[in-house]
Amino acid sequence: MTRNRYIQLTFFSIIVLWSLISPYEYFTWFPEALPAIVVVILLAATYKRFRFTELSYWLILMNCIILLIGAHYTYARVPLFDNLKDILELSRNNYDKIGYLAQGFITAIIIREILLRTSHLKERKWLSFISA
Repeated sequence: MTRNRYIQLTFFSIIVLWSLISPYEYFTWFPEALPAIVVVILLAATYKRFRFTELSYWLILMNCIILLIGAHYTYARVPLFDNLKDILELSRNNYDKIGYLAQGFITAIIIREILLRTSHLKERKWLSFISA
């Protein structure tokens, strides 16, 4: 494994531990954090057979962090976004929108990379359409 993978795994582990310490509800934490944990396990298990680009690994880490922060506080109670709600006079905490954006955008990047490297869609015409 490269040095960056160790840094990313260490950072991910620290965030998981932080997220696990006194979350808003453990009942909510588990289903919110589980996808991030499963993804990291799958990436580790398939690392020798399929390596993503450096950008993809950093984007996946960022998405995992977004999930784990949402799991710790619940998406509706992330403190920074509560403060933004008050400052900008919004009707609600919009942290979930960050999560939706990341899940859509980062997933599209990952799917595009997988399709580019494993399928016959090397022609850019269909690849952009399918991964969008």
